[in-house]
Amino acid sequence: MCKQTLLEYRQVKFFIVSPNPKKNYLSQLLYRLIIDSNLNWKSHINYIAKKIKRCIGILSKLRYYLNSKTVLDLYYALVYPFLTYCLIAWGNTYQTSLQPLFVLQKKAIRIITFSSLSDHTSPLFKDLNVFKLFDEVTFHIAVFMYNLKINFFLLILMSFPLRLKKLTITTQDFPLE
Repeated sequence: MCKQTLLEYRQVKFFIVSPNPKKNYLSQLLYRLIIDSNLNWKSHINYIAKKIKRCIGILSKLRYYLNSKTVLDLYYALVYPFLTYCLIAWGNTYQTSLQPLFVLQKKAIRIITFSSLSDHTSPLFKDLNVFKLFDEVTFHIAVFMYNLKINFFLLILMSFPLRLKKLTITTQDFPLE
């Protein structure tokens, strides 16, 4: 049996998870990001998977009453934020660790399209214009690196002192027509 205790210390919340009374494992919850003492993301991924399962249950109930566009909008409102929040931090973990989230994402896509469990999801992702989880990780990291490069370049430019001359414009420079 797993015992969890929530402690607050200087605005940082800690989870003490002890499945075995002889061993104490410490997970840190910071900005809804769970990092355990081994720097492993499994506890965070399990936390996200639990949240996504609830959202998929909502999607599966509502799909009979709404059209697929509205259910896709609900996917982006309920499931997508959990998949993308701090994805740059935890998205580069082992692919086997991310597999449960990818399976849940495929399940959500099948629910949206009323597909059976044996249908391949690659055409469904393409039809709905939804990135797969692994493609989403690559995309977010690429955007982050691009922004880092641009901002770093701007930071270098801003560090050089710029000497601007006082600019005066007279009406003689621009004749009126």
